[in-house]
Amino acid sequence: MELVGLGAMLGNPELLRLHKTAFFASRSSPSEAVTLARGWFEKRCRDNGCIVSGFQVPLEKVLLDWLLVAGHPLVWVLARGLALPSFPGADRALAKGDLLVVTRYAESVSHPCRDKCRQRNRLIVELSDEIVVAYAAKGGEVAKLCAEIPAEKPVSFLAKA
Repeated sequence: MELVGLGAMLGNPELLRLHKTAFFASRSSPSEAVTLARGWFEKRCRDNGCIVSGFQVPLEKVLLDWLLVAGHPLVWVLARGLALPSFPGADRALAKGDLLVVTRYAESVSHPCRDKCRQRNRLIVELSDEIVVAYAAKGGEVAKLCAEIPAEKPVSFLAKA
């Protein structure tokens, strides 16, 4: 698999051969979205695919915690240079082969900005076979991203804005 615009990887690149589901949530997701995401996560962890996300906003971070505890494969896409993100369980997931960290940025890029986050989210869409949106706030970055997703990529929404 050739990845356009991918700068560096750390972890298990074989995860890219699995069915990949992107997960997005708006920064200000309602509690209903968290409840629905938990139900989706419990069903999703029964299969052999992996979850792809930036794990940047609160609900995505909650999902990351659930995935690491469950030992479910995940691809963590960064909006900065490559470094193992500091998160409980990340080292263990990396050692077990359940984690791949990817970025399109040089190691010298230390902080994400809005533009880098948009580019990261587009890379997540590119890498994924399907997209799940826990919540997309009206007029927000996730809603704007959803308008750009190619028609052939299946998109499902857990909670409506």
